[in-house]
Formats: sequence, C-alpha cells, structure tokens
Amino acid sequence: MLLAMRPLALLLVALAAAPAAAEAPLAAAQRAYTAVEYGKCRDEAQRALEEPADRAARLDAWRLLGLCQAALGDTDAAREAFKRMLAVDWTAKLQDGLSPRFTSSFREAKGSFGGVAPLSLAVADQQVDGGTRIVKLKITDELELAHKVAWRGAAGSSASPVRAAPLLQLELPAEVDVTVTAYDKAAGEVAVLLVSAVEQEAPPPPPPDEVEQGGFPWLGVGIGAGVVLVAAAAAGGAAFVLLQPQVVTLKSDVAFGE
Repeated sequence: MLLAMRPLALLLVALAAAPAAAEAPLAAAQRAYTAVEYGKCRDEAQRALEEPADRAARLDAWRLLGLCQAALGDTDAAREAFKRMLAVDWTAKLQDGLSPRFTSSFREAKGSFGGVAPLSLAVADQQVDGGTRIVKLKITDELELAHKVAWRGAAGSSASPVRAAPLLQLELPAEVDVTVTAYDKAAGEVAVLLVSAVEQEAPPPPPPDEVEQGGFPWLGVGIGAGVVLVAAAAAGGAAFVLLQPQVVTLKSDVAFGE
C-alpha cells in the first residue's frame, strides 16, 4: 500500500516545487494597483506596453501607468502616460471618486491637445476601379505612436503591415467592409478605422425594342365622302394616304319571271 502511494507522493512534491505560471503583465499591474503597490504597478504596466495587445489592453496599460506614476508623485510621467491613453481613445476617462493627485495630471493631458484628438485615421480620398478601391489614408499622430498600418477585410482578405506615414495609399477590396488598424512599435493596436463597402450602382435598364423601319404596328381604314382613308403608325409618326375608290358595276344574269 505504501509502495503504491509513493509515486503519487513524489508527484505532489514535484508540483509543489514547480514555479507558478507567470502572470500576464497587465493583470499583474491591475492587481498591484488594487493592492496599493504602486511601484510594482508601474513596472508591470511598462512591461505590458512592450508586448503585442489589442486596443482595449493598450488603453488599460497606459491608464494604469498614469495612475501609478501620479501616485508615486511623478506628475510629468503621469501626464505623458495619460496623453497616450487619450491618443488610443480620445473619449477615455478615469474612474469617479479619485483624488486630485490622480485627476490633475489627467486634466492637464486632456487640455494639452486643444480639444482635438492627437491620433486619428481618416479617408482623405478614394477611387473605385472595379472590385478594387484606391484609398488615401490620412494619419494625424501628434505623439508618433503609430508605427505600422495594416488592414483586414470582412471576407477574410488582408495585407501585410506597412510603415505609417502622414498620408498613405492603400489598395482595398471595394465590395466588403475593411478595418484599418494602426500599431505601435510593440505591435499594440492604437487606432482603428472602419471603411465601409462601396455600394455598386445598379446597371441601367435595357432600351425598349425598336420598331423596324417601314413597319406599321397598327392600320386603320375609314370610308367617307367618296374616298378611302388609310392611316398607319410608323416608327417616326403617323402616315395618311387618300385613295380614290374604284367604281364597281353590278351585273346580274338572272331573270325574274312575271
């Protein structure tokens, strides 16, 4: 019995001695902030910003970094972190009930842009050529966060990332919705733009059947005042012909007796 339990005991000891799985930096930063460990929160948030992430995770990382820097008294660093948080999402806010130690740096960051989002993607012009559209993409990026730009179509089509620039020319499929995404240097999403599909115009209806030259769709004959009136509708209008009636003499070879 003891011999049978020995392998199980060895397994339990090995599991206890094995290191725990590493916690994701963003989750570790959030846990440290909740535990009022602001130094660890700052370090973990900076680690999170060095890894690829979607836009929501990037937003949370910049928010946590700004809050922890403010809590540590580094207002300049807090303000810069909040600026980048607002670049990722111009409508982002801090939670209610925070003290001025946190909110003052955020308000300064918001006011530094003069009411205009520091990072945005917009279509400056586009031309459609069959199933392809040539799009001129305008990138406003005051903080130089955008490093690469890529797109993905609703039908699964995509393209390799290209270097970000104030004005880019992209070839996109015309008949499906396309999502254009800007990434930072660590492959984190920092801006997204949806480019809707181009509605194709319906083809014009076919022209009506033409009447053959010289044909008469309808013919009318009338008799009056000793003449015959023939009227016909041709392709170019109506035509009328006056015909002189022939005199017909009726003869009878039948004799009737008295």
